Amino acid sequence: MSFNLPEGWEAVIGLEIHIQVKTSTKAFCSCSSDYFGKEPNTNVCPICLGHPGTLPVPNVEHLRKAIAFARAVGCSIRRTVKFDRKNYFYPDLPKGYQITQYDEPIGYEGEIKLVSGKKIRVKRVHMEEDTGKIVYAGGDRMADSDAALIDYNRAGIPLIEVVSEADMRTPEEAVWYARQIQYTARVLGVSDADMEKGSMRVDVNVSVRKVGESGFRTKTEIKNLNSFRSLREALEYEIKRQIDVWESKERVENVTMLWDEKKRVTRPMRGKEGEADYRYFPEPDILRLDVPEEIMRSVGEILSNFKSPFEVWNEFSKIGLAEKERIFLIENPEVVEFIHQVYEEFGDGFEKNRKKIVSAVLNYAVPKGFVAESTHLACSFAAALKLWFSKKVEKEGFSKLLDLLKKEKGEVDVDRAEKIATEKGLIISSDVDEGELIKEIEKIVNSFPDKLEAYKSGKKQLFGFFMGQVMQKFRGKVPGSEVQKLLRQVLDGR
Repeated sequence: MSFNLPEGWEAVIGLEIHIQVKTSTKAFCSCSSDYFGKEPNTNVCPICLGHPGTLPVPNVEHLRKAIAFARAVGCSIRRTVKFDRKNYFYPDLPKGYQITQYDEPIGYEGEIKLVSGKKIRVKRVHMEEDTGKIVYAGGDRMADSDAALIDYNRAGIPLIEVVSEADMRTPEEAVWYARQIQYTARVLGVSDADMEKGSMRVDVNVSVRKVGESGFRTKTEIKNLNSFRSLREALEYEIKRQIDVWESKERVENVTMLWDEKKRVTRPMRGKEGEADYRYFPEPDILRLDVPEEIMRSVGEILSNFKSPFEVWNEFSKIGLAEKERIFLIENPEVVEFIHQVYEEFGDGFEKNRKKIVSAVLNYAVPKGFVAESTHLACSFAAALKLWFSKKVEKEGFSKLLDLLKKEKGEVDVDRAEKIATEKGLIISSDVDEGELIKEIEKIVNSFPDKLEAYKSGKKQLFGFFMGQVMQKFRGKVPGSEVQKLLRQVLDGR
């Protein structure tokens, strides 16, 4: 459903997206980064808890993946890394400050092209560490709870923060921007960017103004949105709320908001801090670091086959894939990778079969669990597809063959797939005795005298019923086109 602003108004939207980076250890210590679902406060050490006398050590993989992501969204890269302290006191921040990047982010001045073609500027991509987590006892927010518990397992998890310019004008554009950020993080292996688990979180800065105004009015920030639906609905609500405030001759307050999932409203959390409140200064325990040339080379390898979401969208638009299916692919880059692996197995033949391959992947490979990190399933799937496209197996036989091939260890080529299909009686007979086939069809038709009479009386839709009965009898061993021709001959020749 599209969102329509009141006439004469427009929204001004910028996003700050936090993405947990997939590394084996935390950002500045050797604690495991695999914290989700662990017993509270068991994945901690003196460094990530900020004990006096401890020294942080930067994570090289954090740096590598931050640079890869920043380059993928068109950012320029700084070859010297500087960390800063962001000071604020909150229960889930054990050190009383966060190690981050302030005036010299690793990536700056990038750009993302939305699938609509609109360009959104990326102001910066910087590295930092995550905070702990507050768990409210007795409810999911402070107002409903008797106490707040702190879990520091997440404290120190490596993050990248992606900050856009305020270039978005609708909730739909914001959702697409966030969706494309998520795709990029996933396809590069930077993060699983699972919003439900909190490995990707979105903060929104939003204001409204009259169309034609060049300046900005007071903005509010909405923190920690954890789904695309929440992002869209929170923006729609807050935009309308701000317009109502301005039209009633009052002023919007510069506050930090939370989105209430139950009531579907925004509500104030605290006054908005300014940069001066954070008292940034260079992190004294980490010296400036020059980015090694080896890291830049490895980043180039990571990006060598990267296609942006805009490119992927256009690729599948050109073959006429429905918008719903294209959205599914953008949200599931592993399926896109599987499709490209199947293309490679077809070689030069993939072009003429492109749409049929994509449809088969969506309708069979995805539901049957073929889409996996192991590439041998793409080879096996392609082998089964080739038998189907060459009409050696029917659709039913193809589906059964896939179940058999999934159990095979290692890659299965066409010859092996055909042998398995033959052993299981799935191959269509190339030597069909038409006379015998007609006799069998007549037996089946005559076994349903009532339906036969109804068909002859004009209920031609019963042809599908008879077709199903005949195909069930031959279990895909006879080409469907041949069966259809002879069945029509038997029915209409009476």
